[in-house]
Amino acid sequence: MNKKNQPAFIHLSESLHLVKFDVLSDEARSWMENEDLMFALRGDRMIFSDQEVESYYANLAENGELYYIEILHGDTFHQCGSIALIRNQIKIIIDPKYQNQHFGTAAVEGLLFRATVLGIPEIFAQVRNHNTFSLRLFQNLGFKILDEADQVITLCCETKPF
Repeated sequence: MNKKNQPAFIHLSESLHLVKFDVLSDEARSWMENEDLMFALRGDRMIFSDQEVESYYANLAENGELYYIEILHGDTFHQCGSIALIRNQIKIIIDPKYQNQHFGTAAVEGLLFRATVLGIPEIFAQVRNHNTFSLRLFQNLGFKILDEADQVITLCCETKPF
């Protein structure tokens, strides 16, 4: 994946878009301080330290394409999550107050299209087995379960050529 070709902006709808990650935001830090979100992502309720948050996002940005998911509120866009395409894997975090509003679905669809543009034939996602919302999101987009081990479900989806 050539990071130089990462678009600065991916339009999803009039009220939702992806913006290339540049600086770690306070919103992103707050997501990693949410015990319920950490349980969904990692299976424990231990929050990330500041150093762990910085390392997590730096690793995603360095090894793939990382975007903030932004939603329009009034006249201003606000971050509601982040999504990354790392080689052939999607990683997504949605702020709990924006979950179950289909923002994650639209963001994953956007990155599936991006993967198609990049010529990536299939995309993988890993979900904790108790994270039924994420599991349903990926399955509704055509991801199929490949493996279930150590409380982690691995899913795969073929990208659709133009």
